[in-house]
Amino acid sequence: MDKIRTLLIEDNPVDVLLLREALGQDALNSFDLTAVERLHSAIETLQKNEFDVILLDLGLPDSQGFEAFTRIHQLVPEIPKVILSGLTDEALALRAVHMGAQDYIVKGTAGFSAAARAIRYAIERNKGQQQLRESEERFRYLFENNPHPMWAYDLKTLEFLAVNDAAVDKYGYTRDEFLRMTITDIRPNEDVERLKKHLELPRPSLQHSGEWRHKLKDGTLIDVDISSHTLNLSGRETALVVAQDITERRRAEAAVRASEERFRAMIENGLDDISLLDINGNLLWESPAVVRNLGYPENAFVGQNIFEIVHPEDKAWTSALYARLIEVPGSRQEASSVYSVLMARGVGSKRSSPICWITPVCRQLSSITAISPSASKPRKIINPFSRGQRKVSSNPHPRAATLTSIRLWRAFMAMLHPRR
Repeated sequence: MDKIRTLLIEDNPVDVLLLREALGQDALNSFDLTAVERLHSAIETLQKNEFDVILLDLGLPDSQGFEAFTRIHQLVPEIPKVILSGLTDEALALRAVHMGAQDYIVKGTAGFSAAARAIRYAIERNKGQQQLRESEERFRYLFENNPHPMWAYDLKTLEFLAVNDAAVDKYGYTRDEFLRMTITDIRPNEDVERLKKHLELPRPSLQHSGEWRHKLKDGTLIDVDISSHTLNLSGRETALVVAQDITERRRAEAAVRASEERFRAMIENGLDDISLLDINGNLLWESPAVVRNLGYPENAFVGQNIFEIVHPEDKAWTSALYARLIEVPGSRQEASSVYSVLMARGVGSKRSSPICWITPVCRQLSSITAISPSASKPRKIINPFSRGQRKVSSNPHPRAATLTSIRLWRAFMAMLHPRR
């Protein structure tokens, strides 16, 4: 059986006796009752002891009317209070309830018989109110100190009802200025119609509204990502909004897109053959220049191993070069010799399939999260001899080739996955 520590502030000994007897007969709880006759004694007792509930008579020798409740409530607002009321001061008791008391009991046998139940209800109601106050305090703290701009607005009038410090700092308006505005006032004029149409749509309680443009007080436009939640605020249907500034992110994304477009234009329209290989040497992608340089159809070798088109006499040293490359992420290998690749029939010579001589320069890109080809400068030489007539002098760039047949060719090789 739970014991309820009860402070009774009552100067009538008969009422004290009747109440003590009534509480002693309760089957659910036992009551540890402390009785005092005057307000100053109650204050001293409260300063020295802890109680679960206070029973207070509003007519005391040293305090009459509402003063007793006011002083006690200011001293210990967290303790629930039940007013003991005579028939002549019931209106005063109701006023005390409106000001924070949990309940009131009319003095007398009938009223005291319900005292135990009134005390239990008062304690439970006070716990619920205390939890609600604590929840509101946590919410207000999170609202006021959130690093992102936040506000609450009326769903019918669109008026701002509350804004946090981050919104004041970001948008440049004072809190008073915000509270005289609606959410349309922070939109550029051309976006207001879109906003109104968006607000007409059915909405869930938690909604991600996506990206919008907002206008600061100085006229600057920023990009924001909006999320909101509906709630009832002081009887008004309200939306609580969080606005995340994504202006810099959008600028960075635009810069990346522009860079990618420039790079794509360079790759697709350049004369260089650019290839991406996995760690096993399988061709994953090649640039359009391959069609022009080697004469093969587009993507003719994608999915094949690059060493299958290398001349058999060159496979050993090119494979070794590649093996050294994949050992160290970010490494670069440049050969001192050339290897040959058979070109498509009709390129460079109408009579036979010529050979393309290549000095490979490769870079390992598996350590780079955003793969970007690395520069290399090997030479490609069109050899008029067929594969069966392969001839190589100590000079890999024979003078017999015309200057127009010599073009710089950059070959980019990258591994998309690190070696396991």
